[in-house]
Amino acid sequence: MFQEKQLSIIEDERGLSVELSWYKPKAIFLGAFCAIWFSSLLMFYGVAGFTGAPVSFFLFPLIHVVVGLWVAYFTLCLFFNKTYLDVSPEHLWVHHGPIPWWQGNVDLPTSELDQVYVKEKVTTNNNSASLSYQLMARLKNGTTRKLIDIDHTNSEQMLRLEELIEDYLNITDRQIPGAYHTLGSRRRKKQTKELPPAATYKDKLNLEDEPTMDLDPPPKEPLKDWDREDLV
Repeated sequence: MFQEKQLSIIEDERGLSVELSWYKPKAIFLGAFCAIWFSSLLMFYGVAGFTGAPVSFFLFPLIHVVVGLWVAYFTLCLFFNKTYLDVSPEHLWVHHGPIPWWQGNVDLPTSELDQVYVKEKVTTNNNSASLSYQLMARLKNGTTRKLIDIDHTNSEQMLRLEELIEDYLNITDRQIPGAYHTLGSRRRKKQTKELPPAATYKDKLNLEDEPTMDLDPPPKEPLKDWDREDLV
C-alpha cells in the first residue's frame, strides 16, 4: 500500500491524470514519535487528575498538545495523501487528498501556459543538505507558478511529468534560465536527432548544449606512404 514517491500516470480521451504518493520512510518514525508523545501527555493528565492538581497544571501542556496534533496530522498526510495533477485541453489542476491540505492547489487555464520545466530545490538542515525537484509553469505573461513542490521528489519523475504535459498540450520545449535538466533529457536528444544526415563530428560539437556521451568519433584517415616510411 505504502510505496515511496510512487508515480501513477493515466492518459485517455478525457485527458492526462497523474498521482504522486507522499509516502516516505520517515512517516514510520513520526508515527512512533506521535504514539510516545501522546502516551506521555495522557500519563501526565492522568496523574494530574488523580492527585487533584490545580487547573494551571492542565493548561501548561496545551502547547505540547497542539504540537502533537500538528505532527500527527502531517504524519497521516504522509501515509495516505497523494498529489493529483489533471490536464485537459482547457485546464490544468493540482490538488491534494484525501486528507485536506491547504497549500499547493492550482487551477490554471492551459491557454496561459508557455512552458513547463523542472527546478532544483536545495534544503539545508543542521549542516546537511537535501535535494528535491519542483515542477514549475511559466505563463505567457512572464510569471511562474509552482505546480508540484514535494520534499525529496525524484528528478526523473519531474522530468517525465514535464515531458508528458508538454507533449499532451503540444508545447514546444525550450530552455528556461535556471531550469534543471540532465544529459539524457529529451531536449538534448532532440538536438542530436535534428542534425542533417551529412552532419560531421565537428557539427555535433558546435551544438548549444554539450554533446551526449555516445557521439561517435571521426573516422581515422588511412596512413599515407610517407607516414609508413616514418614508422619504419
